[in-house]
Amino acid sequence: MGKGDKKTKRGKRTSGSYGVLRPRKKTKKINLGKKTKKASAKKSTAKKTSKAKATKKAEVKEEVEVVEKVEVVEKVEETQEEQQETVEESSEEE
Repeated sequence: MGKGDKKTKRGKRTSGSYGVLRPRKKTKKINLGKKTKKASAKKSTAKKTSKAKATKKAEVKEEVEVVEKVEVVEKVEETQEEQQETVEESSEEE
């Protein structure tokens, strides 16, 4: 298993061949700045949809916050009523 072995990475390197154990590196495509109409159209629609999604998310968050605030206010009112009832009961007993 050395430099002459065709099935190892070391052997592949010395012989200069590629295979399963030594795959070729994928080359990246370089964009030279030429824009096509399709690419620019896709970007503009993507921006519009992302803005729409962001506004919908913000609206949903606001609705959730409002609902949570209403629930908290109702709970506070209930506890205040209970406290008043206990105070009235204790005053009646005296």
